[in-house]
Amino acid sequence: MAKKIFDIIPPKEEVSLRENIKTKTKKPRKKSGKRRAVFVLIGLFVFLFVIFANFVFIEFNFEIWPETEAISFEEKIIIGQEGVISGEIIEEEKEIWQEFSSTGKVLKEKKAGGRIQVYNACNPVESLTLRAGTRFLSDSGKYFYSPERIYIPAAKIEKGKVVPSFVEVEIAAMEPGEESNIKPATFSVPGLVGTSYYYTTYGKSFSDMSGGFKKEVEQVTQEDLDNAKKTLEQKALKDGEISLKDKISSEFILLDKALFQEIGEDFSSVKAGAELETFNFSVKVFSKALIFEESALKDLAKQFVLSRISKSQEIIEESLVLDYSPEEIDIPTGRIILNLKISSEIYQKIDIDVLKNMIKGKSLDEAEFILKAKPEVGEVETNFFPFWAKKVPQDVEKIKIKLNLD
Repeated sequence: MAKKIFDIIPPKEEVSLRENIKTKTKKPRKKSGKRRAVFVLIGLFVFLFVIFANFVFIEFNFEIWPETEAISFEEKIIIGQEGVISGEIIEEEKEIWQEFSSTGKVLKEKKAGGRIQVYNACNPVESLTLRAGTRFLSDSGKYFYSPERIYIPAAKIEKGKVVPSFVEVEIAAMEPGEESNIKPATFSVPGLVGTSYYYTTYGKSFSDMSGGFKKEVEQVTQEDLDNAKKTLEQKALKDGEISLKDKISSEFILLDKALFQEIGEDFSSVKAGAELETFNFSVKVFSKALIFEESALKDLAKQFVLSRISKSQEIIEESLVLDYSPEEIDIPTGRIILNLKISSEIYQKIDIDVLKNMIKGKSLDEAEFILKAKPEVGEVETNFFPFWAKKVPQDVEKIKIKLNLD
């Protein structure tokens, strides 16, 4: 009989195979044991670090604000040589000048003038005298006159002919203006019209008449000078004050009424009536001020506060406020009487070392309760390291207490 052939694994062999598979899958458990060991070591390190930190790095920082009280009062002090604060007088002399425009207008005019030769051709010959103011009419119709009397000698007869005699004289136009600035011309004598002398007495010019004009020009008026003085005095006072204050450092106090100024001499380069478009004006100013040191006033105010509080109290200097006004200022003698109003915040002195010893070894809650229970303490704020610390260390060196006066 033929043997049977099976396509499947017999049951016993299958069980044996599964056991082998299970055995093989259990081998990685050895690695899990190593991982556990690593975790144990890390945990031990953390534990030791916490213990180490608790003893080495632990630190408690307390910030406390004291309970404050407001105080205010008034004092009267004298500043000067005999006062509680010395004063100092500073002086400044300043001269300023400025150019100003003239506002006056004046009609400026001048008559043209020149020289002419006046001829005498009378026949029969005779000398001729023309009175001062004799008029001459140019061939262009412009009138001139002679300011002086004119004497013309008699003509001469040469070879039966009349040779006119002449004299050279100055003449001026009858009217001002440029119209009389004429070219060389021939002149008649209108006053001789109707006489024989009219045709034998005449004048000639050989150069231009010149100098005639008529125009409006600027003129300095007294009002211009007065306005310039007023304007410059105001500017001098302002500039003098600025210049004086520039000499005062920020450490000193200058009261509004502790500045004295006086206008000195003033000077103008011209007088009223000068025909100019512009003119210069200058002014001197003398400035004097009485000043005193701000730090001296603050130190004095602090001493006033300290004299009014007990020895167990202290002043918060940052809160010190001064309000002052002068009752009297005498710059010549360098004396100021000052009304001084003082206000400040004060607090009871706090012994930090005592507080440290009171809270050492206490829990955080106990420490805060102890600090807040002190009547001189207002607010408390705590910061500590490490974060898990819950107890104030016994070592006072690890306890920091900061007094905040802000």
